[in-house]
Amino acid sequence: MNTVWISDVFSQSARGRRLASLLDASPTPAPPTSDGLVLLSGEEIQNADKSSRASWLKWCEAPGRTVLLMPPFRADIVCDPGGWRARLINKVGALLGTPPKIVQFVLNETRHRLEGQLQGAPDLGETIDGSLTQFHRAHPHSGVFAITALPLWSLALLDHSGLLRDWLVALHRLAGEARTPAPTPAAFSIRSEHYSILLHLLSRTFQSRREALDALGWSPIFDVSPDKAACALDQLEREDLAHNGNITERGRALLFASPYAVYARELQPTP
Repeated sequence: MNTVWISDVFSQSARGRRLASLLDASPTPAPPTSDGLVLLSGEEIQNADKSSRASWLKWCEAPGRTVLLMPPFRADIVCDPGGWRARLINKVGALLGTPPKIVQFVLNETRHRLEGQLQGAPDLGETIDGSLTQFHRAHPHSGVFAITALPLWSLALLDHSGLLRDWLVALHRLAGEARTPAPTPAAFSIRSEHYSILLHLLSRTFQSRREALDALGWSPIFDVSPDKAACALDQLEREDLAHNGNITERGRALLFASPYAVYARELQPTP
């Protein structure tokens, strides 16, 4: 979990400012453009219009992305996904095993239980009925839209930011690994060997790429090593400057607009 954000609306409240300070979270007015975890209050999503709610759900469909809602909530408001809602309680129900310390620190301040058709997260500390923390995953390889009844902004956690971050890391792990963007191909930069090959291809018609490269090896005019020639021809073909051992119209235009045009005019076969 490299980046933590907090919604602009939440960051303007005392609870949100405290949480942002504990986690060094950056405010964001909308779903960010990169991966990470975003913190929002439940009531912010409950009060949002349909389009805004949909944008948060759409954002966390990509792996490596987590949206986490937390108190305060508006009680008994049914929301998507999964028809979740937060109900007011006086006391948290029986716990499942021994929860993480962070859960123990804020349990007495927890005033909601979650209901709905969402998945439970027992490894994060949970009641027997799974009403503390739940999440939705759009498909098996997506990120997660999570909701917790735990008041993670509690004053009880001021001296436990490490435990809070560990709990969030464990939650964010459910979102899977972010996609690694495909490397951007390096920009094509034409060099002298490219011009040599274009001139060679211009000088006659070849039946294939192999024939063109073999003929280049015996050329008394051009001195390009076989490996460098093959690599340069690959690049010319990717740039649509050559095809199947012959120069293309695009390659011809480039050549005659270059400093090598004088050689091109000498080598070009007479019609």
